[in-house]
Amino acid sequence: MSVRIISKSSPSDHFRDQVINQLAHCPFDGYVIHRAIIPNVQYRNLPDELDIVLFTDRGVYAIDANRLMPGRYREVGGIWEAWETSSEERPAWKPAGFFPDPTLIARRKAEQLSRFLLEKLSNTEDLDVVPVIVVPDDVEMQGWSADGTASTGARLLLAQFSDLVGVLEKDRQRASPGPSAEEMMRLFSQVGSKAKPYPCYLNQHIYANKRLATLSWPAPVSIFEGYDQDRRRDVRIEVLPLYGSRFSSEELAR
Repeated sequence: MSVRIISKSSPSDHFRDQVINQLAHCPFDGYVIHRAIIPNVQYRNLPDELDIVLFTDRGVYAIDANRLMPGRYREVGGIWEAWETSSEERPAWKPAGFFPDPTLIARRKAEQLSRFLLEKLSNTEDLDVVPVIVVPDDVEMQGWSADGTASTGARLLLAQFSDLVGVLEKDRQRASPGPSAEEMMRLFSQVGSKAKPYPCYLNQHIYANKRLATLSWPAPVSIFEGYDQDRRRDVRIEVLPLYGSRFSSEELAR
């Protein structure tokens, strides 16, 4: 049994790369994809890029690798706080300054992934997509137990890097069988394009790989999945007509 790394683009974060490599040691079968873009582009207020996705036959895990500074953290009322001990003030919990809340981001990504999979999979009415936050070993997070579950009972896992494999294995033991991991993974291999990418005229380092959609409201726009070679990451490209131009977004995209 093993977890296969299906796609791994050049990461801009060393910790994220370590998390991906760690998933290969999971004692069960599955597939991992990195920087997956959900082609549900109509809702710009929702995240359309997933950090790491792990597909298994007993659930799907939307994983966020958060390289936090060493220390103690907790979540109170949707706000992450850090335990600060300075020589000038008494030790106290203070807002960590994250915006928005990392747990909120993780949940929204998992919800969007679940909607996408349920729309694409046949004969599947329910699917367990679990948000997972991974932090370095020198980060202590209050409010979560050793098995990664929250004390509030929320369906969200949090694990230190060294505990990630064990946390995922314990969660899978509690889960029920679901759709085939290979079937779900293939949905994302179909999203990608085999065609030769072409450069964006605005930036020679940005390439458009696949057209995702053409929208007519609130303005005519063509949306593409692309790749930024300088930043080494997938990007969303929007092509809009010039104000007063006689060319449509379709003509500009061509």
